[in-house]
Parts: sequence; C-alpha cells; structure tokens
Amino acid sequence: MLRAYIESNLAFMRDYRNHLVAFLEIFLNARGDDGSPVVDEKSLDYQVTSLEQLLAHFQALGDFRADFAPQVMALAIRGAIDQVPPRLARYPDLDVDGYARELAALFDLATRGGPGRSEG
Repeated sequence: MLRAYIESNLAFMRDYRNHLVAFLEIFLNARGDDGSPVVDEKSLDYQVTSLEQLLAHFQALGDFRADFAPQVMALAIRGAIDQVPPRLARYPDLDVDGYARELAALFDLATRGGPGRSEG
C-alpha cells in the first residue's frame, strides 16, 4: 500500500504536470487581504498527520517494522514527494516514473519488516 501511495501521488503529478506547476505558483504566492500568506504550516500538516496515522496502523498490524517513528517516516515520505512539483517547474523532462520507482523502493526498504530484517 505504501508503494501505491507513493506511485499514485507521483503518477498524478506526471499526468497533471502543467496544472500542478500553475497550482504551485498560485499556492506559494497566494495572499489574504492583509497581505499574509493564505497557506501556513498548519494547513500542510494534514497530509503528514494522515500518513503518520496510516504508518502507525500498519506497524500495529505487523506489516511494517516496529522500530521507526511514524512521524519521522511520514515527514520523510511527504518531503520526498513534495519536492517533485518545484522540480517539474525547473526540469520539464524530469523522469517522474523513474523517481516514483526509486522512492517506492527506498521507502519499502525503510519500512519493511519480516524475515532478514532486524526489528530492533
């Protein structure tokens, strides 16, 4: 499921590249009537918090190794995914599918439990 989460996020970015780049420009520069940013850190926390909860859930089920902090892993995953839109703006030929495969493999290895994997 983690692989699907990562790959589907990046497939969306690949398929809607131009829309995403335009959205990012608006998102980063939107201001309220008083000139303050419309988007603040709290509004960005939802994705991390929901992913953190999913990671903890699957840890409890034994699907993921038990010795990582779900919050740290969620921040790392979201951080890696959220680096793609600004890169798409700068590098239109970015291999999003290759990036998705690498990230999915990286985080699969980082969270995997089971035989041959130390649980502590």
